[in-house]
Amino acid sequence: MDEKSLKIKMFGSFSITAGGKSIVFKKYNGSRTSFLLQYLIQNSGKSITKEKLIDVLYGDEEIDNPVKALQVLVTRLRKVLLDLGLPKQEYIYCSDGMYGWNATIPCEIDSHQFETTVNQAKQPGQTYQRKIELYTCAIDLYDGDFLPNLAGNDWATVVSAYYSNLYLQCFKRAWELLRENEDYQTMLKLCSKGMRIYPFEEELHIIYIRCLIAEGRIKDAFIAYNFATEMLLDDWNTTPSAELKALFGEISDKLKDERLPIKEIRDEIKEESELRGAYYCTSMSFIDSYRFVSRMMERSGQSVYLMLCNLANKSGDLPKSDNRLSYAAQCLSDSIKNSLRRGDMYTRYNVTQFLVLLIGTNMENCNLISDRITANYRKSYNGRGIHLKCSVLPAAEFNFNGDAIKFNNDRSLWG
Repeated sequence: MDEKSLKIKMFGSFSITAGGKSIVFKKYNGSRTSFLLQYLIQNSGKSITKEKLIDVLYGDEEIDNPVKALQVLVTRLRKVLLDLGLPKQEYIYCSDGMYGWNATIPCEIDSHQFETTVNQAKQPGQTYQRKIELYTCAIDLYDGDFLPNLAGNDWATVVSAYYSNLYLQCFKRAWELLRENEDYQTMLKLCSKGMRIYPFEEELHIIYIRCLIAEGRIKDAFIAYNFATEMLLDDWNTTPSAELKALFGEISDKLKDERLPIKEIRDEIKEESELRGAYYCTSMSFIDSYRFVSRMMERSGQSVYLMLCNLANKSGDLPKSDNRLSYAAQCLSDSIKNSLRRGDMYTRYNVTQFLVLLIGTNMENCNLISDRITANYRKSYNGRGIHLKCSVLPAAEFNFNGDAIKFNNDRSLWG
C-alpha cells in the first residue's frame, strides 16, 4: 500500500489507517459526524445532493434549518479528520450544492475491494486457479457485517444485506469449483472462516460436512452435524432443513463401513462418564431408537411411552421465536434431563417441542413424570408467557385408538 494512501475498513468494524497509523474514532462512534463520514466514504466517487444527505442523516426528524445543519456537520467533520491526525487534504468537497468524498485521494476501501474482486471472479474467461484466488481473496476481505455500528439504520441495513448475500455467493461458487476438482481441504478452510462470521448460516455447515464426508473424516462429520443441528435449535430456534437432516443418513452409512475390533468399537461408542439423568440425543438418533424400541416391544411385552413436551403461549399457540424462547427451551431441556432416569432418552424435535421415550413404565407413572417435569420447569423458568403442555402415546399402537393422552389437571397442563 502506498504510504500516502488511506486504508479504510468497513467490514466488522470501522477504522481508518493512514501511513501505518490507526486513526481512533471511538469518541465519535454512533454520532452523526461518524455516520456522515461513513456514508461519504462508501459513496466515494459519487456527488450527493444536499437533499439526499439530509434525508439519510435526519430522516423524518424535524430540523429548523436542515441545510444549515448539514453545512455545520460537514464543517465539523472536516475539523475532526484533521484533529485526529489525518494528513491535511480536502477529504470532502462541495460543488454546485453537491457533496462527496474526494476520490482523488488514494484509498483502499475494503467494501469496494470486496465487490470489485467478486465481480472479477464472475467474469468469463478466467482460469480455474484465478477464480479460486479471487473468491478466496474476497472471502478474506469480508471480516464481518458492513458497519455493524449502524445496525438498524435503513441505509446501512440495505447495504449490509447486499454484501452479506454477495459473501455467501462466494462460498457457493467456490464450492462448485472446488468440488469439481475434489479440493476439499481448501473449501474446509474457507467454510471455517465463514462459520465464524455467520455461525447460523446452515448452508455453510452443509458444505463443511459434505467436505468432511468426501475426505473420509466421518467421525468429524458426525461431530460437525451434531454441533450444527443443536446450535440451530438451541441458539437460533431454527429447525434444521431436510437437506441437513439427510446428511445424518450419509454419515451413518459411512460409519457402518469402518472395520474395527469389537473392543475398540465398544470403547468408542460408550459414554465417557456416568452422567446422571435422562440421555439426550439428536432427533435423528431418537427416531432410530424409537423405531427399534417399538419393534422390541413386540417380543418383550415391555411398556414404552412417547411423551411430547410442548412450549406454547397462554392460548396454546406458537410463542414468538426470540431470546426468551431460547431460554425457556434450555430450562425445559434441563428439567426433562433432571426429572428422568438414566434409562430414559429425550431430544429436541423442533423449536418448541421435546420428545421423551419412557421405557418400562405405565400410564399412571407417565402422569407423575409429567408433573415432575412441569414442576422443575416452573422452578427454572422465571420468565412469563411461555407455558408447558405434555401429552403421551404408547410407543406402539397395541389395542389403542391412537389418540394422545393429555394431562388436563391444573398441576400438569400448563407450566
